[in-house]
Amino acid sequence: MLIILDRKAVSKVTKRRHQTQKERVIKLNPDMEEFISDLFLQDITDLYNHGYNLQDIGDYFNKDADEIFIALLHQSRRDKIERPLVRGYIVKC
Repeated sequence: MLIILDRKAVSKVTKRRHQTQKERVIKLNPDMEEFISDLFLQDITDLYNHGYNLQDIGDYFNKDADEIFIALLHQSRRDKIERPLVRGYIVKC
């Protein structure tokens, strides 16, 4: 359910969605790795579940913390994360 907070913004998006312009496809996070090994993913998950934070794990593996977050988000969607991924919330999609 979409809660409308700003009717002007929603109207703008609706109008843009109904225009007949050709849409471009944009690759999200083009500077990040698209694939990682299952063992590397398990190492990241184990360290996170043992209390290490995203930055520490990234530094250890010489990876950006954003890449670590994406890997952990993937694991969270598969119920592999044992502690909150975002303070106060467990990210589950």
